[in-house]
Amino acid sequence: MATKTHDEASGCIFQWKIENISHCWLKKRKTIDSPRFIADALESTKWFLRLYLSGYTNENYIGFYLRRENDCVGPDYVNVNYDLAILDKDGSVLKEKRGNKP
Repeated sequence: MATKTHDEASGCIFQWKIENISHCWLKKRKTIDSPRFIADALESTKWFLRLYLSGYTNENYIGFYLRRENDCVGPDYVNVNYDLAILDKDGSVLKEKRGNKP
């Protein structure tokens, strides 16, 4: 859960563990969504992570994205800086993606 202090938002960490992911055989454009989580610092908006194990447009790439729930309360637009990472069993970073979501 993120909290807001004055005009700055502190970060939050949402860790989504998927067991036996190497045994999951999804076709291109098929997704796995994380449980929804609420970020208090972002006007209590609801978010989730979306994972394309066989890619969205290319089966040779894994796609992972931060998505806002369509029916959540709060302002229409929230500016978010994010850092997504896929971790190995030992916690080392395999792939990292940083961005901004307006």
